[in-house]
Amino acid sequence: MILTTLGTVAVAATAGILMIRSGQTGPVGAAGPVTLASDDPAPVPSSPAADPTDSPSPAATPSSPVPTAAHPKPSAKSGGNAEFEAQVLVLVNQERAKAGCAPVTPDPRLTTAARGHSTDMARRDYFDHNTPEGDSAAKRITDAGYRWRTYGENIAAGYGDPASVMKGWMNSSGHRHNILDCAFRNLGVGLAYNDKHYSYWTQDFGTAA
Repeated sequence: MILTTLGTVAVAATAGILMIRSGQTGPVGAAGPVTLASDDPAPVPSSPAADPTDSPSPAATPSSPVPTAAHPKPSAKSGGNAEFEAQVLVLVNQERAKAGCAPVTPDPRLTTAARGHSTDMARRDYFDHNTPEGDSAAKRITDAGYRWRTYGENIAAGYGDPASVMKGWMNSSGHRHNILDCAFRNLGVGLAYNDKHYSYWTQDFGTAA
C-alpha cells in the first residue's frame, strides 16, 4: 500500500493513481465545466496524484501529479486488454444496479476515445485528462464521432486488474459520482501499458445529444 495525495487530501491507495473530469450539459462538442480533485460536484483539472477525489462541481485548480511508488506491474491473469476493458464495464454495471441506475451500454466511439487516451498517456509518459497539447476529453470524444449532451471521464494508472482499479475509483467520491451518475447511458473503456508494463486506464462516459 502506498500513500499519495491529491489536492489537499491524503489517501491510502492500493497501487495506483486516479483522476476524474466531468463535462456538464452544454452544446454538443463543447467542453462543459470540468472537475478534478474534490469530493463535491464539479472541479477543474488537477494533475493526478493519488487515489480518488474529484467530482463534478466547480473548484480546484490543477496541481502536478507525482506518483511516489515504483510502477507496479499489471496482473498477468486473464487475457488481453479487451478482456479487462469488458470486465470493467461489467463491474460498472454491477455498481450501477446497486444504486438503482440503468446499465451503461458500450459505445465504440467512446471506446475509441478511451483507448486512444490510455495509449497516448502510455506512449508519452504523462497522466492527465488533457494531452500535452491541451486536447481535452470533450475534444477526444467529439473527434471520435460521439455527439454528447454530457460526458465524464475517469482515469487511473498503475492498477493491475479490473477489480483493483474499480475499487480505487469506487473509494473516491468524485470517480464514484461518474460511475453512479444515472444520467449516463454509454461507456467506453480503454487500457494500455507502457514499455515498463505500467497500466493506464480510461473510462469515458456519455449521454448522446
